[in-house]
Amino acid sequence: MGSANKYTWRLSVLVAAVALTGCTAGSHEDHDDGDPHSHFDHDHFVAEHRPDDLPDAAVKIRKFLSLAVDSNGKTQETIEKIRDVISWTPEIAADTDLSEQDWLPLFLSSESLGKKYVDRMSMISSDVSAQTLQFCDLIDEAVRKIPEPTTHPDAI
Repeated sequence: MGSANKYTWRLSVLVAAVALTGCTAGSHEDHDDGDPHSHFDHDHFVAEHRPDDLPDAAVKIRKFLSLAVDSNGKTQETIEKIRDVISWTPEIAADTDLSEQDWLPLFLSSESLGKKYVDRMSMISSDVSAQTLQFCDLIDEAVRKIPEPTTHPDAI
């Protein structure tokens, strides 16, 4: 390959690389939806039923459980939402100031209960329903243990 051909080939590769970079540059700013639930720049979708905070997790689980029970526990979409919120609860709790000692029961209960909400579950048994309500009570108890934020005198 002659030196002119090497130069043309390298220039072509450089132009292609710059063009590809230019196509993605600024995409973060152009598509940033400012989603408060997203911890990563590349996240674009957060489920509508994701709780805003730990108290909201218990509220949503109870609401979805009530909907599922009212329909004889046969609403697949509602069951999936319950399973989702149960699985998100430890992460949401970890974003609070709960101690590890107070967080751990939520995590363990979420793991145990989540296994009972298997894929394509067609019905919620009364036993699973009772355990789900106990999980909500555990969330409520954990919320009461979250320390109040302290205001530093210099922050005023």
